[in-house]
Amino acid sequence: MICSKGSTVKHNEILDEIYRVREQIAAEAGEDSQQLFAWVRAEEAKARARGVKFSPAPEPAESSAVVREEPPEK
Repeated sequence: MICSKGSTVKHNEILDEIYRVREQIAAEAGEDSQQLFAWVRAEEAKARARGVKFSPAPEPAESSAVVREEPPEK
């Protein structure tokens, strides 16, 4: 694999496996995002039934790109 400026990147078998599985899952879902998310929800339900606990998603941090009229309070 060649990158910019002629440098080479080592072949990564782990990434190859991730890409292969991602393509397999997408094909099984018919390349349809609605089917994919239904599958994910079903897999999560199976995991919960086995006792797996999921943490809630963290609250997003306030964007630093927001223009403020006043500086933030400390």
